Amino acid sequence: MKKTLLIHPTIFIVTALICMLFLLGVAAVPQAMIEENARQSAGYFYGQELFEMSMGEWMNFQKDNYADCISVGIAYHLGNGDNLWKGIISADYNRVADENVNVSFYRAMNGAEVETESYARYWHGNAAVIRLLLICMNIQTIRWVIMVAGVLFNIGVVWTLCRRNYKILGSLYGVAFLLVNGVFALTCMEYAFIFLLMPLAVMFLLNHKSMADMRNVIAAFLVVGMLTAYFDFLTAETLTFTVPFTVYYIVVWKSEQNKSRKDHHKTDLLLLLRTGCAWCAGYAGMFFLKWLLAWVTLGKEAIATATDSALERIAGDVTLTSDMAGQ
Repeated sequence: MKKTLLIHPTIFIVTALICMLFLLGVAAVPQAMIEENARQSAGYFYGQELFEMSMGEWMNFQKDNYADCISVGIAYHLGNGDNLWKGIISADYNRVADENVNVSFYRAMNGAEVETESYARYWHGNAAVIRLLLICMNIQTIRWVIMVAGVLFNIGVVWTLCRRNYKILGSLYGVAFLLVNGVFALTCMEYAFIFLLMPLAVMFLLNHKSMADMRNVIAAFLVVGMLTAYFDFLTAETLTFTVPFTVYYIVVWKSEQNKSRKDHHKTDLLLLLRTGCAWCAGYAGMFFLKWLLAWVTLGKEAIATATDSALERIAGDVTLTSDMAGQ
């Protein structure tokens, strides 16, 4: 009993420490190593519309250069200071009132003195990955690399399902991925990490025999929830629970239950509730941890800003325009 009570907090602490160490390690990359590609990325965003229509007036092909410009700006500023810890917690990016974020970032990368603003309410694990890739490529190439990786991961899910004789489910997964415009979503850093994490979670659940045990599945969804909060920029985050759970339930869980030839309706409900609660605990716990660290590191004003933003979204009154920062 004591072991059961301790295992999930231990998993949470270890996962959170790994996430923080990754941010610190990437922040330690010398600015000189990413300077040129960051400058090229700033020039690219400067020449694009913040909300770029990539295919006529089809809204599901609208590329969010606004959010991606902020992410690249945060990636650059993670190591732009003497205190790496404060840098990863504060998550600064260039922003000037009444000026487009792409203009502010472009001016800063070309030698101008441009003020910054903190984006401490998110972990910005996506920005850490972007910073790592900026060592050898600019944002245009990063988008292509992430897109190709994401497509391959999702093809991997289809292949795994077909290999396990779930060809119809595999086909449905592939069609659903295309219908939600998954390939295009992978070209935009704001959405891409959900469409990377989702197939990786599915393949992990399907390819590890230990996942037949409910306790292990609960622990897995705890970690998936944490990683979702860590990498996502508040987009389609629930996909990392609903899709992996559904595929896992059909392929692994029901298969194991059918072998025992017993009625397990109560166990099925218990699986849904426990994995759902684990995912939510991981997701909410990571946000709470980030806000706590922001409060300790930056002061109570950082928490006030985060709380105001959350309440604004709950009320559904977000005053974001195409030429003003403040997501």
